Amino acid sequence: MAPSKLRFISESAFKMESVSLTRDVKCYLGLQEGPQSCLVAARFIYNDHPNRWMSTVRVLQCLVGNEVTDYRVAIDPARSLSYILCPDSDVADAFRGHYVSIGYANVVFEQVMNVTVKPFGDDVDQHTMARRFI
Repeated sequence: MAPSKLRFISESAFKMESVSLTRDVKCYLGLQEGPQSCLVAARFIYNDHPNRWMSTVRVLQCLVGNEVTDYRVAIDPARSLSYILCPDSDVADAFRGHYVSIGYANVVFEQVMNVTVKPFGDDVDQHTMARRFI
């Protein structure tokens, strides 16, 4: 189904002005810090599924069909957010402000306008702690 066929909530809302990403998400999506035009955050509401990545791919597959390979998906394990890098800004803008329900997964799409990276001290829960044993 094309993004224009999604249920409409509010086109003027659902923008995340600034998002602080983990280094893992930034590297996986290949993003640089600063303004973004193709990044969308999928906010899961009432989803207890342990595999959020698969839930995100399933939601994306229902929206864009066989074009899933044109998108990159990264999960922020500390939040109930999945980040989707769209192929162009028109698609990202079309996703913004829509609500999709598939099974128990309820998703609201928000467009990300600016990306920063968390300071390393705040990002340590995403990395394995290294210790030296003698």
